[in-house]
Amino acid sequence: MKLVIGGSTGFVATELIRQALEHPAITSIVALGRREILSPPGIGAKLRSVVCDNFESYPEDVKKELENVDACIW
Repeated sequence: MKLVIGGSTGFVATELIRQALEHPAITSIVALGRREILSPPGIGAKLRSVVCDNFESYPEDVKKELENVDACIW
């Protein structure tokens, strides 16, 4: 399952990311935020930080990262 977590640098999103990293059914996490987040050591490719400066207009590279998403927590 591919999961998007919006507002990824906030307190709640940080905990959601931690729990999603531990869940075996979640194979990919896109952490969408206004600034990049750092992956904890040893995570590999499961977590991808995507930066979007304006949530009213998504650039093509951000749209590409959001393709084929199964769930979103905003």
